[in-house]
Amino acid sequence: MERDRGQGPWLIIVVLVLVILAGGFVALRFVAPGLIPGWGEKKAGPGTGPETGAKELYPMKPFIVNLADPSGRRYLKLTLSFELGHAELKKELDVQVIQIQDAVLTVLRAQTYEGISTVEGEMKLKTELLARVNTLLKSGKVSNVYFSEFVVQ
Repeated sequence: MERDRGQGPWLIIVVLVLVILAGGFVALRFVAPGLIPGWGEKKAGPGTGPETGAKELYPMKPFIVNLADPSGRRYLKLTLSFELGHAELKKELDVQVIQIQDAVLTVLRAQTYEGISTVEGEMKLKTELLARVNTLLKSGKVSNVYFSEFVVQ
């Protein structure tokens, strides 16, 4: 019976040491991942790399148009960028930039102050621009439209 008593404390000490070591490794892994080479680095594979990051944007020159208001005294200054569905689409946009500018101008000139003066109106305008530009493209689609300047006067 004495033998069983002597092994109990040793077993508890060994388990405690293992728990402390495991806690130390976990702390090193998450608190200081750069301390041990290779820890904290993402492995290349599906779902990693440039295809999952921010998509490429295609900025357009600013547009200034008269709005379709009865008074004819309101105008819109708009600067926008298109988010490309894939990087190869940039080449097609470069070739068709004049047609795209014309399509954007056509959509913008049809707007009224009341139609674009709300957040819902701006969102509707984005949807119209996206649909109109995508009808011109063959090798892919523009996935989003971003306004960097939107001034109505």
